[in-house]
Amino acid sequence: MASFPLVFNEIPSRPVQLTMNGGVGENEMNNPQDVILVQSLLNRFSEYDGGPQVDILVNGHCGFDTISTIRWYQHKNFILMEDGHIRQRGNTMRSLITRLNARDGLPKGLPNLTGPSMQVQDLLNIKSAPTQPSPNFVLTPEQLNQSGHGISFPKTSTSWSRGNWYVGWKIVSSGSLSISLGHAGGIIMNLYMEHDTQPGIQYCFQLAGAGISFSVLPAGWDTSFSESKSFNSQLIRMPTSLWMGPDPYPNAASFVPMAVNLISLGANTPMLTGWSGTLLNLGGIPNLFPNLRAGVTGLQFGLPGPEFNAFLGAIVNWT
Repeated sequence: MASFPLVFNEIPSRPVQLTMNGGVGENEMNNPQDVILVQSLLNRFSEYDGGPQVDILVNGHCGFDTISTIRWYQHKNFILMEDGHIRQRGNTMRSLITRLNARDGLPKGLPNLTGPSMQVQDLLNIKSAPTQPSPNFVLTPEQLNQSGHGISFPKTSTSWSRGNWYVGWKIVSSGSLSISLGHAGGIIMNLYMEHDTQPGIQYCFQLAGAGISFSVLPAGWDTSFSESKSFNSQLIRMPTSLWMGPDPYPNAASFVPMAVNLISLGANTPMLTGWSGTLLNLGGIPNLFPNLRAGVTGLQFGLPGPEFNAFLGAIVNWT
């Protein structure tokens, strides 16, 4: 008998209803529909992010491959209990659902993973939420395996190199002021970002740092504005980091406080205009084991000549 539906509402525009008959794993109930759900969710992740090395066969049978992948996911994502079990209200299931929903990458066509039913919508007063799919939308195990496990999106997209994974945040623009005297310097920066689940909504993250600076002049000064021409990148998760943690979901508060390491190289002409490029490492141990990485390059203004900066700091606020 199925338990009472559990609704994940971390993303208000995309609530998810989960209904399981029991647990999945060794000595669990292992209802075939529940096993198909778990196998489909795990196949959405790369091996570096806790998924299987080779996709699990989606067949509703909880065998060695499924149980070992559950343990691998729990290990890679710091789930407290690496027991190879997944239950509806457990931390492992919550991690799977919220991380995939943040990327709009949940499996499609599964009868136990849907939008909230009309009854649940009424109980929770959810407006304009997706409804349960019709029975002919539910896929069989054979169709799931033939169609990429019922997923309408490819595996997590990569950028820069294998093992660097996009988490849904991208930098829209930035503005900064850096000052140096001798080989000491400091920086304050506004980093404007938005998440894929909230297009058009920008968050301003304010960071500050200090460190070393090398300039052809005894003193250096560089300024860039958010309106200036720039080329920005996405935030990439670094799975090789010792500090994995969960992805930053669409919650700006999760970035505060967060350690930041900035490495920048720029040059200005005698007309005081120039370009700079900045590599940002966020979280973990800055520069050694970062959680996230991004790059920014664009127009700046400042004293003439080239300059190199390496700053340690933190995101201290957001608006």
